[in-house]
Amino acid sequence: MAHQGPSQYRPYYNPQPASYASAIDRPEYAAAAAAAANATVTDFMAQDYLEAPGLPSVETLSALAQFYALDYIATLIAQPFENAKILMQIQQLSPALAQEAAQMDNDEVHDDEEEEDEEPDYFGEGERSAYRRQTIPERRATDRRGYVQQNDDDAVTRPPWQLKAHYPTSLHTTMGDVWRMEGIIGSFKAANTTFVYKLMQEGIEGWLTGALSVLAGIPDPSLVLDPTSDGHLSLLVRLVAVSISAVLLAPLDMARTRIIATPASEPRGLVHTLRQLPSRFCPGPLVLPTILERAVPAAIQHLLADVFEPISSLVQLVVWLPLETLLRRAQMKLSPPRKPMVHLGAYTGMLGTPWWIARQEADGVFGLYRGWKAGVLGVAGVYGLGMLAASKDIRAGTEF
Repeated sequence: MAHQGPSQYRPYYNPQPASYASAIDRPEYAAAAAAAANATVTDFMAQDYLEAPGLPSVETLSALAQFYALDYIATLIAQPFENAKILMQIQQLSPALAQEAAQMDNDEVHDDEEEEDEEPDYFGEGERSAYRRQTIPERRATDRRGYVQQNDDDAVTRPPWQLKAHYPTSLHTTMGDVWRMEGIIGSFKAANTTFVYKLMQEGIEGWLTGALSVLAGIPDPSLVLDPTSDGHLSLLVRLVAVSISAVLLAPLDMARTRIIATPASEPRGLVHTLRQLPSRFCPGPLVLPTILERAVPAAIQHLLADVFEPISSLVQLVVWLPLETLLRRAQMKLSPPRKPMVHLGAYTGMLGTPWWIARQEADGVFGLYRGWKAGVLGVAGVYGLGMLAASKDIRAGTEF
């Protein structure tokens, strides 16, 4: 506006002549003003970004990290029991080997008792009696290469990388043998693989269940309070999702079993083990055992949703343990490690293997339930944690 005189609408107002250059145009204030404007715009954009409804907040990310950290700690706590259980399931314990193992255990106990009862001789007779107790080793024939020839009556020698066979088998004995042979590395072997497998299994199953529920036109069975309200359709959705997830993750599960059965002195990385598998996908002979091992417990859980939690979990355990034993033996038959930690058991199919275990192995029918203590401890732990969480919520509500 070029005219600076009095306005006809305001005849008594005379504007003072002033320059249009404001303080912000000065060089000393220009940089500060620009920085303040940029900071204001940046703060505004960051605030809109963090408060966007589709993005998680800082509290959500913190809670998620805490949840996965606790899940990893729980995996570490359960891993020694899981390793011992799998080693017991894939181990073959024939009646002759069981009798020999029991006799060796009794001889060791008897020798320890004799050593405790024996009094030392301090007057010179000890050396002569010790000399008399020495046994002269039997001379054995050797071949041209210098190796000792084995007779038909000789017992099968145990390789140094294999665990000693015990009869009857027990969870704490196997855990103790693994600890004495390999230490903490052997006890927590395959912990990272187990954690990755659990995360992928939960993620794939959840995504498939949600997608199939949308296609079937029913609520997600994993989100509703009563999954049996939609009848058999929700059960079918659950079984299809569980089966597809199990087949997709079958190579990872086979690699986990092989890592547990491999000594700590051998290469047992996850990538290395996956490369040693016969296929990158689920092999044909493993499809049925893999699906049954996951689908049958899921069906029992769905059908017994209204039953008291520990009872339904124990029923699942009774049905699931034989199926898991068959799956582990099938995995070891298709991809055995070069130096297995135990004498691998036979696998003759879904129907032949239970008959073989019941007739040809020392435990009989109970050989299908090796490691049941680990499952019972898991059920008790989950139920105990649930009771503690419920009591904490009740206490918090009372205080409020």
